[in-house]
Amino acid sequence: QERLSQSLIAAMIGAAKADGHVTEEERTRIGNALEKLTIEGDQRAFIQEELSKPLDVGAIASMASSEEHKVEIYAASLIAVAPAGPAEKGYLAMLAARLGLDPKLVEHLHANADKLLVDA
Repeated sequence: QERLSQSLIAAMIGAAKADGHVTEEERTRIGNALEKLTIEGDQRAFIQEELSKPLDVGAIASMASSEEHKVEIYAASLIAVAPAGPAEKGYLAMLAARLGLDPKLVEHLHANADKLLVDA
């Protein structure tokens, strides 16, 4: 469970950093999603570490341990940056490719992004 939480946190932060900085809106989106998780001291340190690291799409994609996990990582990234600007769209395309997600599934996730935000 902790590994899943860390990968989703890393995905959200990575997506937010896609354009070179994390905006206040992105911080709010991430904060709202994190409120649903139980964050312990170690995880708080992990969040700070992720915020300070350079963006590495490959490292984020490599955290996926199953097909379901790949979808969760992509969805967490989508939640963090919707609505996406050009840099974020490029990041999401690269992440989808690195995760090996089917383009139809990616389309479905984007079409249902509003629902993802409600569920997050």
